[in-house]
Amino acid sequence: MEKYSLEKAQIESEKIKRIANETKEKRGESGEPTSEDYKKADKAITSTNESAESINRLEKFKDIKTPEELSLFMKNNLHYGFIGKKDEKIYSPQHEGWRKGEQPEQKVQIPEELLESGFGTCWEQTELERQWFKNNNYEFKTFLLMFGPEISQKNPAHTMLAFKKDDKWYWFENTLDDKNNKIHPFNSLNELIEEVKGIITDNAVSNQATEEDLEKFKLYEYDAPIHNGSTDEFLSQIINKKKEF
Repeated sequence: MEKYSLEKAQIESEKIKRIANETKEKRGESGEPTSEDYKKADKAITSTNESAESINRLEKFKDIKTPEELSLFMKNNLHYGFIGKKDEKIYSPQHEGWRKGEQPEQKVQIPEELLESGFGTCWEQTELERQWFKNNNYEFKTFLLMFGPEISQKNPAHTMLAFKKDDKWYWFENTLDDKNNKIHPFNSLNELIEEVKGIITDNAVSNQATEEDLEKFKLYEYDAPIHNGSTDEFLSQIINKKKEF
């Protein structure tokens, strides 16, 4: 995905001015701009708005001081979805055609790219959370919950972060569902883990998971993978370096 910056926003702004002037000239020559003129103007305006939103997300993220502020920021500014590795288009429940037909290969974004696009999977959002909690000196752990190594299975892998504060552990969640996307307090890490495992397995049963599927369920602690843009490699790194919890 093209990197957003103040410079890019200024370039897009100049582009809108140029298109507007060209449209004015055409109106003087023929009376009315063409439909193609309007399409070009709309595209330039959309691109400029996206640039401004991306810059705004990057700046807001820098000012976050607490886990509660981070949770609210992610809820209001990040959406579930992914970026196509080849076409670099956004695929999300908010976009037409989501989950219809063959889905393109996914690009795994680094935290900065996630902030720029505003769309990411649980894997990518967990890495953004990791960056914030690490930079703010919290004790935390990241976990992978899965029923098998296949990415395309009906109950895919899920990642999440837990952090410690004032002798309590908290489950930080933003990509599971509306009911659970929040910060959950627990008296111990074991209590937290058992609660998350129960929710994930209950969701799997609701999604027609079989007894065989449930028997394969595992929860692993993992450290930060190396980002190379490949979902297969990203998940393989987690699995190969996993620590069963």
